[in-house]
Amino acid sequence: MTTPDNNDDESFVPVPATLEHALRRATSRTLTSLAFLRRTLREHVHGERGKGRSLAEIDVEVQALTLRAHEEFSATTPEAGSRDDLSGQMTKWTELYFRTPSKKP
Repeated sequence: MTTPDNNDDESFVPVPATLEHALRRATSRTLTSLAFLRRTLREHVHGERGKGRSLAEIDVEVQALTLRAHEEFSATTPEAGSRDDLSGQMTKWTELYFRTPSKKP
């Protein structure tokens, strides 16, 4: 079981090792998935920008994809989270990647 850095904290409740392991795995998978999502979104935005598409056109497409993915996921997972949060983050990333130069291979 994990112990806190400050052993004087009487409010600390040890976490079972199985729960700690599950949390670490879920966190690792989540961070890996987010990194993959950001990388592929950046490549998509740069590719579409290179074809002359506007930020608005790209954002509409990304929002449609986000909505479709969220609807598919939430149909099987009731606690899917807020679509607005995901949509807002995708818009922020799309705008960021549209304004940043492509990396040269």
